[in-house]
Amino acid sequence: MQEHKFARALKQSVALDKRTGKEEAQILSLALMAAKNKKYKDANDAFGYILDNKSDKKIYNDAWMNLLLTKFAALGDEEQDIDKQILANDFKVAIDSIGYNKKMIPLIKTYAHLLAFHLNEFETATKTINNGLRKIRNLTVSQKGILKSELADVYAYSDDPWEATLLYSQVIEQNKKSSLGDDVKLKKAKLSYYMGNFEWAKAQLDVLKASTSKLTANDAMDLSILISNNLIEHVRLADGKKCL
Repeated sequence: MQEHKFARALKQSVALDKRTGKEEAQILSLALMAAKNKKYKDANDAFGYILDNKSDKKIYNDAWMNLLLTKFAALGDEEQDIDKQILANDFKVAIDSIGYNKKMIPLIKTYAHLLAFHLNEFETATKTINNGLRKIRNLTVSQKGILKSELADVYAYSDDPWEATLLYSQVIEQNKKSSLGDDVKLKKAKLSYYMGNFEWAKAQLDVLKASTSKLTANDAMDLSILISNNLIEHVRLADGKKCL
């Protein structure tokens, strides 16, 4: 669907829903499509309509969660005036109301990221993720990895690289043959680079250049080249000092 048609399609679906009461699933679908295409106002209008009309519980909760995720995605959009603290409070209300379950993993992960990386509330961020790991039943290895990876990110950002490294290693070990494992290997290599372990980081990045994920492979290649250039410069400076 062309971007300029989202608003018109939404208006038509809302008008039809007001007559039939059977278009909420279509409105939710349009909202998700609009959010994916960064048409945040159209998406939020659609989610808001569903919330205002006391929809079916499943559709209502889906709209509520995706409204918050869309607002978070729009934080970098200058046209969107979003108060981060209010948004964080809204996340908390949703999580407390809906509860900890598998469908809430994206919300829990994003809420923790908002707390840590935008509001510097590291303790609440780590507590939120640990609650997810503890309270959500029957998490798969991959789902645990998603939450643990975000927890490691929080530790890395809050200047606890050793705890972050430990968690990254756990996720990698438990997700060896998945794209998640490769993504976390890249995070661990980046952290090692920032900690000054250039040669080890480069060795890991050179392996990741063969990743099945094009984005991971490209990021690994870019950082590997940067490290190579830095190592060459380091050797050049060292040789220069010997000549003094």
